[in-house]
Amino acid sequence: QVTRSNLLTVCAVENSTMATTDATPLHSFWLVMDFEATCDGDRSWKNEIIEWPCVLVSADTHRVIDEFRSMVRPTERPVLTQ
Repeated sequence: QVTRSNLLTVCAVENSTMATTDATPLHSFWLVMDFEATCDGDRSWKNEIIEWPCVLVSADTHRVIDEFRSMVRPTERPVLTQ
């Protein structure tokens, strides 16, 4: 589970390692994606994405600018597990 505090920690690390020599970020924003997929103990079939979430984060301030989430119906196994 990606939480806001975890996301900000990741952003701080990425920003410090991806900066140019004058310490300015290489990018103005990051689009952080955390796909959710079907899964079960039976690995004989491929996982399918069922949730398509992403968060837009400012590379400068590490603040969440916007969020998006969409659910996707799987086609191979349309009945989800609990």
